[in-house]
Amino acid sequence: MKLSIIIPCYNEIDGLPHLMRRLTAMHDAGQMAGWEVLFVNDGSKDGTREALNAIVKEHAWMRVVHHPSNKGLGAAVRTGFANA
Repeated sequence: MKLSIIIPCYNEIDGLPHLMRRLTAMHDAGQMAGWEVLFVNDGSKDGTREALNAIVKEHAWMRVVHHPSNKGLGAAVRTGFANA
């Protein structure tokens, strides 16, 4: 069984490096065995989309789903549940 961590994102380009350092450290320490990280990009306009695409190419335990436009936090969480 896999545990999915859903991370809704909207214009988070500045916060992604810090988040990635923390997630990668946890993963490398074996604290996330059987887990996946599912980013839901909620129509970001600041480069978050491109950054997340690059991140998931490097980490097989991460995925991303994109909304074409901002739909709000509730919609992003529902998209995460539907794709987990």
